[in-house]
Amino acid sequence: MAHPEAEIRATHDRFLATRGAIEGLEQPWDALAEFFTEDAWYVDPAWGRVEGLGAIRRFLGESMLGLEDW
Repeated sequence: MAHPEAEIRATHDRFLATRGAIEGLEQPWDALAEFFTEDAWYVDPAWGRVEGLGAIRRFLGESMLGLEDW
């Protein structure tokens, strides 16, 4: 299934803006969860497989705690 280039660019721009806000400490890391679907899974080399949007949101928040200045 192909996606229109404009949609892809808009999503990419939104992702970059979200990352910028996170790096600027304006948003928490779990804000990245909006880029995952309900049935998504994510594999982190240190933490292993994380399944489902809720689990990914928790993982993003919990795994980055204490690393704000990193």
